[in-house]
Amino acid sequence: MIIIAFVLIALFALFTYRKQAAELERLWKSLAAERGLQWQPGGLLSYPQLVGEHRSYAVTITITSRSQGKSKIPYTTVTVSPQRPLPPQLRITQEDFMDAMSKMLGGQDITIGDDLLDPQLRFRSSDPGATRALFADPELRQAIGSLSNGCPYSRLESEQLVLETRGRLNADLGEMLDDTIMMAAALDDARIRPWQDIASRLALVLSDSRRRVTLTGSHRGRQVFLSVNFAANRTIIDVPVTGLPAQLTITKGDKPDAIRLGDPILDGMLSVTGSDPEAIRALLRDDTLRGELLAVLHAWPGSQLTPKGVQLVMPGAAAVDLEARLEETTALASTLARRLAQRHARGGERQPVSS
Repeated sequence: MIIIAFVLIALFALFTYRKQAAELERLWKSLAAERGLQWQPGGLLSYPQLVGEHRSYAVTITITSRSQGKSKIPYTTVTVSPQRPLPPQLRITQEDFMDAMSKMLGGQDITIGDDLLDPQLRFRSSDPGATRALFADPELRQAIGSLSNGCPYSRLESEQLVLETRGRLNADLGEMLDDTIMMAAALDDARIRPWQDIASRLALVLSDSRRRVTLTGSHRGRQVFLSVNFAANRTIIDVPVTGLPAQLTITKGDKPDAIRLGDPILDGMLSVTGSDPEAIRALLRDDTLRGELLAVLHAWPGSQLTPKGVQLVMPGAAAVDLEARLEETTALASTLARRLAQRHARGGERQPVSS
């Protein structure tokens, strides 16, 4: 009798599993047809998947098992990748009891200044400023609230949004997919929106390739080129200046072979090289230039003045304070152009100049 009972239980379990598997296949294949995804049947040791693109976003839907006590519990997982790179090492998870205790003891989570989200979610990144700037967007704050609802394993990590729900058969799977894509789109929109606002305010032309955004046009009477590389987490402002001495290079630092300008402040903070030291000294002999050179070249390592013009390089891909940096860069370029015009009027441009 015991053997018969064992066999009956095993047969019932097998029947139930096959029935659930058939129902899961029916539901998932229906969703795949609706959303243009591909059904990939599972194997003996693997779960089925739905993969593909929906609304231009890469999507993966699968099942994962999580240990709870002595049991393995299946969870349905929807994963969507935002199209724009996010602040470096950004990770968002739901806050549990241990996380709350960590905060009370001085843990270094990022607070975004939202009374609803800060107590519910943990925000972590190697760039807190960029994270706060990103989540200053009210539409993103509203959208990301889906991470705090439902399953505690839902998260954002490794540039992927993941929503999970307990169980394998889920009639709301299409809604889960919509919520995940909605959050990914909100992240992408919040990443580009500050740049769109600046382009509109300054009447610049915006070009967008997802991983890189450029703004071009005229500002304060000068051509300007602004570029943000989301993947490299770097922003560059270029303002051309024609007529600068050939081979001129000015950067932060104090190289032993640098040209000495006779200004102890500039000589101690900037490195100047070029083929005509006298022409360079004459060009830079201006009280206004001292502060403007330091504001751009010394304040932002990696920035430089070359025969092409002024280039300011700053870390980060957030548009915070970008307009102030643009003002400093164009001011320096304008003062250089004025000095060149003055020397030309006095017949003082004996140095070879860049084309």
